[in-house]
Amino acid sequence: MLLRTRKNRRRVDVKAAARAHAPRVLKLCAAAVLVIGIGFGLQMGWSWAQVSPRFAVKFVDVRGNSRATDAELTRLAGFADGQQQNLVQLDVDAVERALSTHPWVKTAKVTRHFPSRVSLSVVEHEPAAVVSLGELYLVDVDGLPFKRLQPQDGLDLTLITGLDRDSYTERPLEAHDRIMAALEVLQQWKPQPSELRTSVQGVTVVQADGVEVRLGVGDLAAKLERLQRIRKELQSRKQTAEVIRLDNRMRPDWVTVQLSTSK
Repeated sequence: MLLRTRKNRRRVDVKAAARAHAPRVLKLCAAAVLVIGIGFGLQMGWSWAQVSPRFAVKFVDVRGNSRATDAELTRLAGFADGQQQNLVQLDVDAVERALSTHPWVKTAKVTRHFPSRVSLSVVEHEPAAVVSLGELYLVDVDGLPFKRLQPQDGLDLTLITGLDRDSYTERPLEAHDRIMAALEVLQQWKPQPSELRTSVQGVTVVQADGVEVRLGVGDLAAKLERLQRIRKELQSRKQTAEVIRLDNRMRPDWVTVQLSTSK
């Protein structure tokens, strides 16, 4: 009788526990079904959005360009006539990389505007001079040659010489430093010189009138002040210089002037 009593009690306890936990189990099952349903709905919604005409790109805004044309940038981005793009599927990084292949584009930013608009914002290189590297290239304010000079560019810029393609590719840091040294001179030289010759000895300015000013390396501000005094002195004497040298490393304060013999 005792064994039967214990067995009946255990059966009663299990049933009671099942009844007590049933609501929680049902809630967990309902939550699981809800999560699965939401996930399935999201997946179906995502699949629909990727093919829905509602999210087809219909409007493209191009901003920040002056040299690169709207048509060129639109074509590179894949939005030319007849090319269909879905705004949801759009690979923004890939489009930005494509825009950056345009020679005038320095940086590019692509922004989606739902449901059907995309904006292409670019920052273009700012040409500062022309550098001779076997061929003529435009160089920007950061000293980066970014495209070959073309007649249609319509630019009248100072020519930087003294470098070639081999020296630029074999010693790019040295070449960049020399270009930046030339650009530093260019920023402070008025009127714009016709040529800036670079070498390991420094920068030589060739003015539009043919006068050479050899600046050498370093202490540019002090050298320009001395040059101003020399010009005033020559003007007072009604003399014309052919070469002005401020590149004496042993005697930085010395200035040597070779007078012009032409009348």
